Amino acid sequence: MTDPLRFVCRLGAVFRILKATQAGYWLINCDSPSPPFFDVALEGYERVPAPESWMIDCPTTPAQATRLQMIQPLLNCEDCISDKSLRYRMAADAAQQHQTTTRRILHLYYRYLATGRVTAKKRTKSANTDNHMIEQAIRRYYYGSKRLSLRAAYEMMLLEDYVGPDGELDSDAPTWSQFRHYYYGHGFHRRPQKIIARDGLTKYQRDHRSAWGSSAEWRPQPGSYQMDATQADIYLVSRQDRSIVVCSMQHQ
Repeated sequence: MTDPLRFVCRLGAVFRILKATQAGYWLINCDSPSPPFFDVALEGYERVPAPESWMIDCPTTPAQATRLQMIQPLLNCEDCISDKSLRYRMAADAAQQHQTTTRRILHLYYRYLATGRVTAKKRTKSANTDNHMIEQAIRRYYYGSKRLSLRAAYEMMLLEDYVGPDGELDSDAPTWSQFRHYYYGHGFHRRPQKIIARDGLTKYQRDHRSAWGSSAEWRPQPGSYQMDATQADIYLVSRQDRSIVVCSMQHQ
């Protein structure tokens, strides 16, 4: 028996109970749509209200109506929740009919079961959130042993944080110009972490570490001097006649 509006929570994650049987329950993660899973009992789960996505009624666009039509056969078949083989066969048939992939059909199906929608909710992000994403991408991808270029680090950030499950790029994703401006504007190109992370600590200490002080700092007071261990014969001669040796000594 399906139960569309029962939700439970465990360890901060919200789950929807899709199907209750005598043997146990079939659930799906509402925060990260994925294939349904089976749990014998709901021990450790806490009953919670329906998530926001189930409470707000949004108008359906023509594109959303088309996507819903693609997965309607799976929604009408309750056995698809618990029968993986049946689920994949019906998804493959729907994919062939609508000239798309089985993976996309299943992803739409899981998302609808988990959120009641066929499209991901648009994220509202502040400039501070974008800046945090940019800084995280610089440290994760650019400050790395793989030595990715700055442009490659930007593209990795887009794939990781701004491309939705349907493969579409968010309209509010930072531009390459914003990413580059943040990198140079905050002095990341001058920080030693860049060289240490990409080339190693030894190279930084040998070739790039700042050398403070001067060669004259060894002299604590006037009259100080340095001597090396070079062997030498020293002769004190007369100023009037340099052929006359006044004194001689050998220094080792």
